[in-house]
Amino acid sequence: MTAPVFEALRHGLRVPPKLTPRAFAERHVYIPHSDQSKRFNGALAPWLNEPMAAVADNAQREITVCAPTGSGKTTMFEVLLPYIIAQDSGGTLIIFQSDPDAAEWAETRLWPILRHCAPVTPFFPASRHAKRKAQIIFPHMPLFIAGANPSSLQSKSMRWCIGDEVWLWRPGMLEEFRKRTHDRWNARVLLVGQAGLEGDDFHAATRLGEPLEWCWECPHCQHVQPYKFGDLKWGADAGAPQDGGAAGDAAPAADGAAASADVEPDWAALAASVRLECPSCGAAFADTPEQRRALAMTARYVRQEGNCMPRRKSYHYNALAVWWIPWQTLVLEWLAANAEKRKGNLAPLRQFLQKRLAKFWREEESSPWGALQGAGYTKEEYVAGQTWEGERYRFLTVDMQRDHYWFAVRAWQVDGSSRLLAEGRAVTIEAVASLAEQYAIKPAAFVFIDAQHNTGVVYDACARYGWTALHGSGDAGFKHYNGRRRQPVTRFYSAVQTAVAPRGGAARYLFWSNEKVKDVLALLRTGKGAPWQVPDDVSDDYQKQLDSETKKEVVNPKTKSVAMRWVKIRADNHLWDCEAMQTAAAMMLGVLGGGET
Repeated sequence: MTAPVFEALRHGLRVPPKLTPRAFAERHVYIPHSDQSKRFNGALAPWLNEPMAAVADNAQREITVCAPTGSGKTTMFEVLLPYIIAQDSGGTLIIFQSDPDAAEWAETRLWPILRHCAPVTPFFPASRHAKRKAQIIFPHMPLFIAGANPSSLQSKSMRWCIGDEVWLWRPGMLEEFRKRTHDRWNARVLLVGQAGLEGDDFHAATRLGEPLEWCWECPHCQHVQPYKFGDLKWGADAGAPQDGGAAGDAAPAADGAAASADVEPDWAALAASVRLECPSCGAAFADTPEQRRALAMTARYVRQEGNCMPRRKSYHYNALAVWWIPWQTLVLEWLAANAEKRKGNLAPLRQFLQKRLAKFWREEESSPWGALQGAGYTKEEYVAGQTWEGERYRFLTVDMQRDHYWFAVRAWQVDGSSRLLAEGRAVTIEAVASLAEQYAIKPAAFVFIDAQHNTGVVYDACARYGWTALHGSGDAGFKHYNGRRRQPVTRFYSAVQTAVAPRGGAARYLFWSNEKVKDVLALLRTGKGAPWQVPDDVSDDYQKQLDSETKKEVVNPKTKSVAMRWVKIRADNHLWDCEAMQTAAAMMLGVLGGGET
């Protein structure tokens, strides 16, 4: 009887074997919110297996994973957490962009995973005070989940530090995050996200690690190469030039007239023609789930050229590797993004590069306009107020600064064509009034001056000279009521109002939608609207300031929602603002469309 008792005791006290993160997750982790599989399966997203193993390796210090959206980045550390709690415990800090994001993720995704993991449930604290909305104090370790802010990144001393969508963090937060490990010998920092801006903290972190790129192997010639968007081909003629962009080596080398700016392609035929070609032997692979998955199953990480720091690894893959994303979807998105680029809207292209190709966006590539081309005339031809043939309206627009004024004079025809007659700086408000007289601006209300700053001074000038003050607004539109039924109509500008100027008299003013008007101006600037002419001798200031804004993703600090907004990329944007006011005036008078919805 003694031997069986001791054998049972020995078996009961035996330390269970320590599993790898993948093996532990496949055996124990249930993912209620997953669209691919409720049970973790490392074969479904093989690009996650090596980064997960690196996280569990005490020889490593920091691991970055820069990858496309929808490819399992967040799922990776969701399945790592049960492993940490059950097999490799230590204080853990998980940081998201904001506290609300952190709390929502914990409530809707993490807690259900932990509750369904059998090796973790025995560690759940009995006291309700030990578990809060975004933290659990386990008997053997604490788990904190918070937003990337100074209060969350100070004081805490952690072994495991996991950061999500690090590209969204404010500058300096990443370094505070790293310091939470307090130089533990077995500490680990995991940084995950899509690509952000070239030069931001996340980009710098990816450059510190050993560069590892997810590469596929051609089954015909056994050549191993990274997934490159340029290796996707479509259309009938695989040798014809195709519209590129700011994607560098990601831009397709590709095919046919599919991307022509003037020819509408057969979208169904184009999508059906998409294939991936081996750059070594030319073998083509059809865009089917079976083919995409077969290539993914033989793919692996390959070290690329680049300097790196010890104990750091940097993993990268793009959406071509994610077998459940059709390649034709990526091609159509690419073509649509380049069509928007030709209109002056870089936002879709930037999103494609960052979210699909996981490539960092270079700010100096943010101006899509190209060099201004003179229309074969000079400013001198109109210096005495000469009339442009076919001219219907003429506006003087002014942007007031602290001690000077920027101005633009543009003439407009009824079909929306326009010609810039003058631009530059004036020192005093009296000089602006002289310009209005010199360039025969009639009526006086056709002098429009920005009133966002020094409003009282602007209103005094408007009351004195009869000009119109303009307030740029972030609102999309303004209600107008027409007819007896007073049915509302939304326009990009408000009704004209009057205000009492500080020095007496009435000043006319109205509001206008910055976003709406600048979208129209971008079409004019890029030649996609009515003819929009500039003189051959346009100033250097004008050329620089016309490229001073672009559309970018902007995060609302209160709601955390993301919207596309026109933002400055250069310090001086005054003449761009003058041209925006010109466009607004032309839209209000009906020579340009888009004024009413």
